[in-house]
Amino acid sequence: MLVRVNALLSCPWPGITGGRYYWTHTAYMKTEDWASNNALFHAWTLRVAIGYTEDVLLYGHRMIDPDDGSIVATQTFTTPQACDQDAVDDYTLLVAGRWRFVADDGTGGYHLHRYPVGEDWISEGQFTPFGLGRLEAVAGSMYAPGKVYARSGSEVSGWSVSPNIVGWQLRHGTKRRNSRFWLP
Repeated sequence: MLVRVNALLSCPWPGITGGRYYWTHTAYMKTEDWASNNALFHAWTLRVAIGYTEDVLLYGHRMIDPDDGSIVATQTFTTPQACDQDAVDDYTLLVAGRWRFVADDGTGGYHLHRYPVGEDWISEGQFTPFGLGRLEAVAGSMYAPGKVYARSGSEVSGWSVSPNIVGWQLRHGTKRRNSRFWLP
């Protein structure tokens, strides 16, 4: 069955109460049944960890039934987990990578990936070859065919990363920070 999984993440950012900016990373995955949640959460944790730098902390996940929006399961970490990629110096969270994908049934979509982007990854409104290569590697690890699905329930079979940067204003993480009642 198709489920939506959300990971709650944060990264240091100056000028914000608490010193960290919070956001969620969402994807659609499939599970055999609700009893197999632990296996799905484990796979999701590994995917999220490889998709961000060690500056980013992962607090937990929610599994949501996309048909009615009900929360099916929650997993929280007593101690937030640092992600796996090497830290980036002088990063910004004000730009995002746009990942476009297509599924086997022809449906498509996009994902804006907030990521600690190095200032030297950007030149004249586009990612430099190094920055684009880094985001393509992240997308390849996280969105490889067989790992995620479109909202239609069809498996994602292809993806691309746009070289154009996408401005993404901070919302101060207020909604996500305040909705952490489900986390320790």
